[in-house]
Amino acid sequence: MPDELPVIPETITVHLGRPDDDASNVTVSFPDYIKTVASSEIYPTWPEEAIRANVLAQISYALNRVYTEYYRSRGYDFDITNTTAFDQAYVEGHDTFENIDRLVDEIFNDYLRRPNTVEPLFAAFCDGRQTVCDGLQQWDTVPLAQSGLSALDILKRFYGDDLELIENAPVEAIRESYPGIALRLGDSSREVEQKQIQLNRISRNYPAIPKIPVTRGSFGTATEDAVKSFQAVFGLEPDGIIGKATWYKISLVYNAVKRLSELDSEGLTASELPQLYVREIGLGDRGDFVYLVQYYLAVIGAFYDTVPPINITGEFNDATAAAVRGFQQTYGLPQTGRIDFITWRDLYRAYRGIVENSPQLEGGTLRYPGLQLRFGSRGDYVTALQTYLNVIAATYPSIPMLPITGYYGRQTENAVSRFQQEFGLTRTGAVDPFTWEAIASLYSDLSLGTDRNEGQNPGTTNSLTEVNSMNTEAIREIQQALRLLSFREPSIPRVVIDGQYSHDTKRAVSVFQQLYGLPISGGETDPVTWDRLTEAARDASVLTPSPLYVFPHEQFRIRIGEQHDSIPVIKHILNTLSLRYNNLPQVGYGRVYDEATSEAVRTLRSLHDLESNDEIDAALWELLVLLYNRTTYGGSDSA
Repeated sequence: MPDELPVIPETITVHLGRPDDDASNVTVSFPDYIKTVASSEIYPTWPEEAIRANVLAQISYALNRVYTEYYRSRGYDFDITNTTAFDQAYVEGHDTFENIDRLVDEIFNDYLRRPNTVEPLFAAFCDGRQTVCDGLQQWDTVPLAQSGLSALDILKRFYGDDLELIENAPVEAIRESYPGIALRLGDSSREVEQKQIQLNRISRNYPAIPKIPVTRGSFGTATEDAVKSFQAVFGLEPDGIIGKATWYKISLVYNAVKRLSELDSEGLTASELPQLYVREIGLGDRGDFVYLVQYYLAVIGAFYDTVPPINITGEFNDATAAAVRGFQQTYGLPQTGRIDFITWRDLYRAYRGIVENSPQLEGGTLRYPGLQLRFGSRGDYVTALQTYLNVIAATYPSIPMLPITGYYGRQTENAVSRFQQEFGLTRTGAVDPFTWEAIASLYSDLSLGTDRNEGQNPGTTNSLTEVNSMNTEAIREIQQALRLLSFREPSIPRVVIDGQYSHDTKRAVSVFQQLYGLPISGGETDPVTWDRLTEAARDASVLTPSPLYVFPHEQFRIRIGEQHDSIPVIKHILNTLSLRYNNLPQVGYGRVYDEATSEAVRTLRSLHDLESNDEIDAALWELLVLLYNRTTYGGSDSA
């Protein structure tokens, strides 16, 4: 897989047979290839928007094969086959149609991808009559176009709403990704950095491969050890050198664990390639891209005296141009004062280097990750975001509590939107640098405000419920901790954070003491209770179970009587929970969503205030994952 953004290849090499057939290869221009595929797969009499939708799927499919080096990483000398058993139809010498030719000439350098990912979508498709698949059904595009839908709206019907159309991608000759020389101890290059990033991702699935602590492109002993372990795991000579065989084996395994050649790909994120470049900008430009550039420059300026400090305004003014020139001088670039692709690439890399080597700000919060977090994002930064929001939600009831899963689903999107509304930010449901800074700053204030050394309490040595000895803020801190714990321990009453030591607060304290094996003191918060309460609240705020990622996508639904590969996993989770929760029935096993499973689902949904039905949707899945991880890895819940 090339370490660069996708481009449209000038040519594509097609194998005229199945991958292992003794058949010839032909190399043709990419537009001619798409014209032949489209003329072989669909009909020129179809509505134009139906043709356009199909052609975009065919382009994206072929680009995914090229970009991920799907066949070349397996040792083949071609990019794609011509058989529909493996790829899409290509008949050498097949006549093409004038209207299809004209359309392909217009859009051959457009393609589809998922938001926050890089690689072209693996746009699987089939005819929808003789065969049925999870992707686009070709014949079904016709009535959708006749109903007035655009090509992109048609494609979203099959691939989901989280779909982007990239237009006017550059056309270049595609070179083999292997650099031509082996990488070894002492080397330093972008190619080394690419393989370091890939090895670290592979190690999540293959723990025998050690993590490389710094992925900055320097081939040190940690990288050599990781390469040797990888080679041993996958049957290569463990010499610690990345030759051609090891290079493509790493690419092959990386594509496999990321599932880049599947419709529900995990996707390449901006931390694995430079953040996507929008366009060249300079004096007078405005907008979100300018905001992001200024944010990066402001952070970099704190580390480099040659980059002057600037205000983040969203307008590319003289101060911004001066900061850009300072950055360009520091990094040996032409001092134009404008952001072109090369400057952007090095700017992003400099920012990422700061994030990786100095990720925390004062107060223990993480720096902005360098890319927008939004629906569909995954990873440690999403986990941190959810943790920050939960601590904030304990003080601001308008912001809902979240299961900490590391997945940016609709619940996280809603919580972010509520935060933005609460604090006067533009409500997008996505996290840009300013939303991140606001959330992280408030989290830092709240969490540091309740941090104490062991034995330290709000200022009294006897019972903390002696109202005359307590200030309102101390009571609010107790209520905040109890409210946070109530989402993890449903038996703890959910108190109002009002600074009044009410009967409800006393009752919540008593329940907490009972749950944690402390002496019941009639609702009083003595120093022992205070220490245990703050410790438990801190643990709850950073609970990060390892989430299960099996549920297909946010819009997916499973209904009674249906079969799906995720059903056995769901049944296993329900059976595990039933061993701990007496009111959950045991269910059988298998791929069918049956009556017994439906009953268990209804029970669980009603106990946790989800919509009353027996559908298995993303909200239920997040709940199952949360309860399962707590049951398996620690913590207690009562259903």
